Amino acid sequence: MAISKLLNSSKEQNTAVEEIIKGLIKTKILDSIIIPKRTPEKNFIYQVIHKTEESLANTVAFAPILPVNTATLLAKLTKFTQSEEKVGVILKPCEMRAVVEMVKLKQINLENIYLLTVDCNGTFDIEYYSKENKKTELEQKLLNSFKEGTQIEDIRQACKLCNNMIPTSTSDIGIEIFGNDSGAIVLTAYSEKGEELLNSISGLEDYNTDNRQKNIEAIINNKIEIKENFLTNFQEEVSGVENLTKFFSKCINCHNCMSQCPICICQECFFESSTFDYESEQLLSWADRQGVLKMPTDTLLFQLGRMNHMITSCVACGMCSQACPVGIDVGSIFLLTAKNAQAVFDYEAGRSFEDEIPISTFREDELKDLGE
Repeated sequence: MAISKLLNSSKEQNTAVEEIIKGLIKTKILDSIIIPKRTPEKNFIYQVIHKTEESLANTVAFAPILPVNTATLLAKLTKFTQSEEKVGVILKPCEMRAVVEMVKLKQINLENIYLLTVDCNGTFDIEYYSKENKKTELEQKLLNSFKEGTQIEDIRQACKLCNNMIPTSTSDIGIEIFGNDSGAIVLTAYSEKGEELLNSISGLEDYNTDNRQKNIEAIINNKIEIKENFLTNFQEEVSGVENLTKFFSKCINCHNCMSQCPICICQECFFESSTFDYESEQLLSWADRQGVLKMPTDTLLFQLGRMNHMITSCVACGMCSQACPVGIDVGSIFLLTAKNAQAVFDYEAGRSFEDEIPISTFREDELKDLGE
């Protein structure tokens, strides 16, 4: 059963969380933590492994941007060997869902890893944020939206369509501000590891989450309606070969979407193999057959092939759309296909560590409507 405590602090939310983390590092409850931090010029934010209290200055738990899905960084830390130190990781809910899937895909080892997930009301595209001159006002606008239970228009498309914006039982600790009185921070332990951390933090008060749950339910229902309305219209827009080809017509086959996807984990990728290295005679032959050959070739094959490979584990983080240099909303079409594909298997990516991943399991009774 989850245990919730109120952090009674008059400090700004990011500063309040920073103070908590400093205490955990100082007392060696944690040896290090991965948490976003501002650059010295304060014009950008990136993820950092912190080992000292001093380095935690200017950290941003409720970061307004998501440069990289932190699950991919955690994989780099633990893929081959487990962590010998106790490492905390600040995650957004979509990153936490990616962690769940990557654990199942044998990419992350959670031994000595403490997962701290924050409420998230969306992030800005990194290019938009980088060009914004009034970053302080923009960030405050985002923090205010937590208290108001509203959604601002400037956030990424993936965030506008996300209705999984709060920590769940997959986390060790939830750092929660949605629906709380006056934007107060509530810490919720969802596991034994979480209780260990919670019990080591002084100055916390008992807290009843009934009011938060009521407010959250209304916010989530509104987000579900927004997503369903969008997907209904979007499905009509991309249905059929002609519309699908048009949607991906700007693709330059750069594979940025794949490189930033936490679920694309193949060490030897078919789409980056010599299979697609053609001799000039072959290319000219294809051009001769129809009088024209679109270059680069195989862009639609790449998109559909990748989609077929990983949509059952797609967590809708939108990293693919953010990484696209020509502005294709890859994330929305993956969201649509993932929603439909995961429904077939009664599976929701990132929902639980116990749910078996569809690509690695077989049930005799599945897909019977397709024939015996």
